[in-house]
Amino acid sequence: MEHEASSDTTFEFFGRLNNENPAAASPPDLNMVDLELMMHWCSSAYRTVTRDEPSDYVWQQAIPREALSHSFLMRGILAMSALHLAVSSSGPQKAVYISTAVAQQDQALALFREMLGDINPSNCKAMFAFSSLVVGFAFAFPITPDPLRPLSLVDDLYRIIILCRGTQQVLSTCHKQLEQDRDFGPYLKGIDEDMNFSEDVEWVLSSLHYTNEQTASSDIDHDTETYREVIGRTGVALEKARHESTISIAGWWAIKLPSGYVEDLHEHKEFALVILAYYCLVLYRLRENWLIQDWGPRVLTVIYDFVEVDHRHLLNLAMEEVFGSQSSGQIP
Repeated sequence: MEHEASSDTTFEFFGRLNNENPAAASPPDLNMVDLELMMHWCSSAYRTVTRDEPSDYVWQQAIPREALSHSFLMRGILAMSALHLAVSSSGPQKAVYISTAVAQQDQALALFREMLGDINPSNCKAMFAFSSLVVGFAFAFPITPDPLRPLSLVDDLYRIIILCRGTQQVLSTCHKQLEQDRDFGPYLKGIDEDMNFSEDVEWVLSSLHYTNEQTASSDIDHDTETYREVIGRTGVALEKARHESTISIAGWWAIKLPSGYVEDLHEHKEFALVILAYYCLVLYRLRENWLIQDWGPRVLTVIYDFVEVDHRHLLNLAMEEVFGSQSSGQIP
């Protein structure tokens, strides 16, 4: 009767395979932290930056596959995954995930900056994907306002808007290649701007358009057309954010803002801040997305405190929706 082979004997077979190829290189040690982060990304975290089925596939499969050839994109994915895990963690583990996210993002940005001057067909998908991740990371990373600068949170949000516009610059460099790509092409479809506005959005738009005309009558440098375009864009974003919670709405509003408005926002011009207050309402409506968090209420409070008392009535709808019906006319 034959004896069943022992486990030691059975696994000797694999040892013989190695002995037959003495030049075989030893594999590097596994980085269990990186593996955990990539597993988390592909199983759940990727969904936080998608908006539909085509984008699900892009962020779960196509972009991680692209990251295998571009270390800055791989580190960007790991950074976002670590930040997502930090949101659901507490105590020392939360601090570990945040530290990991910062370290990965810092290395990714250093590599990304080196390639900004050489966007080409071989790296354009990775460059576009990473620039999108940078926006998400900026929204999601916890920010502490500067107590010595009352508008520091406004300036932080302004910097995120500039990051969004940077994504568009990367896209414009390689739009043709991405549009023709089997995976990325469907993902690039724009937001449908043809819609009926709800009554509250109509009220906001009417009020802002009226103020736009009034501002032009008292300020010869005021660009009425620029603000008319921004107001219309804000109305679309407000309506979209009522029904969806994707971060792409927040990015869409910022990406194609007229440069004149962006400059006015940087200079803290009052009417520019009033419109930004309604972008804060957009962010509030997107609060179910972990990336957005509490940006809306925090920046809205700062703007309300800053604008002249005579203009605060323009913020009533935003204030009432975010802070309750008793908030109009007082600082929350």
